[in-house]
Amino acid sequence: MTGRDTLGVARTATLRFSKLGIVSVGTLLSTGIVNTWYLAGSIPALLGTDYGRLLLIKIVLFLGMVGIAAVNRLRLTARIVNDANLAGAQQAVRKLRLNAAIEASIGAVIIGIVAVLGTLPPASHAHHHASSGGIPADATFQHIHSEQGMADVTIEPGRVGTARATIRLWNDNFKTLKARELTLTLTAPTVGSKPTTHAASQDSEGAWRVDGLKLSEPGNWTVAVDAVLATGRRLELEAPIVIEPPEQ
Repeated sequence: MTGRDTLGVARTATLRFSKLGIVSVGTLLSTGIVNTWYLAGSIPALLGTDYGRLLLIKIVLFLGMVGIAAVNRLRLTARIVNDANLAGAQQAVRKLRLNAAIEASIGAVIIGIVAVLGTLPPASHAHHHASSGGIPADATFQHIHSEQGMADVTIEPGRVGTARATIRLWNDNFKTLKARELTLTLTAPTVGSKPTTHAASQDSEGAWRVDGLKLSEPGNWTVAVDAVLATGRRLELEAPIVIEPPEQ
């Protein structure tokens, strides 16, 4: 295949991919704006939480991809398709390949960020908890959310020994989710550990508490919340929670 034949194939592929790319980027941009607002909710949440800062990095990287895509579409594609000079068009193809490799690398980083974001509570949730009192310095905390409801689990102190758990239930609007009863189940990180279930009691502020928890070892424990809501519906949530070694 001659250089001109190769260029002809590149021109055809570039035109087809360029149209597909415009539609794809437009879709990603519109859905990304909606998701960002839903998951962050406010500028303070976007700037003041780990989730929000990672989301900002993702946005910056995505905008970088859009910038490279614009160069590819408006400059390089035009040169490949319209440039009568074979050498100039081939040079544009080489630059397009380089830009495509850069875009793929940025895309891989974005996928990594998305994977990390999946392990963190959304910025709006974390910011809400911080603004309503914060987490004690010696406590461990986990926010668990689902379509049915959310729970904030605080274990204080968050280290090996005897501790107290506080559980707060929320709906999507961060209004207290009323429950008739609630149990908290903890499972130690050692393989084969048996879960221990504790009945929680509700205080005057609507929070559920469990006293006298025995935390036998450090590591990634599993915490499960099982609540019977006032409506009779059941809310079941589970997530890891970190317990630190005993204080020296």
